[in-house]
Amino acid sequence: MEPKLQICAVPWPKGKTDAEVEENPPKVPDAEKFLKDPNIEVIDWHCAKMLHFTQYWYTVTIQYKDKISQEV
Repeated sequence: MEPKLQICAVPWPKGKTDAEVEENPPKVPDAEKFLKDPNIEVIDWHCAKMLHFTQYWYTVTIQYKDKISQEV
């Protein structure tokens, strides 16, 4: 099964530098729920600053696979 990607984002905190955000990252509720989902196997994840159109976003990119249920 091929790995998949999930990207979750929140607006970059206004007036915060990259170092300030790295020290105290914002909450990304969608990513937190996704990382705790028992139906997926997280392979890796990465946080980054992304410019989308005219606004910066704090993004969490998650590489994952769906867990295969093993019914008996």
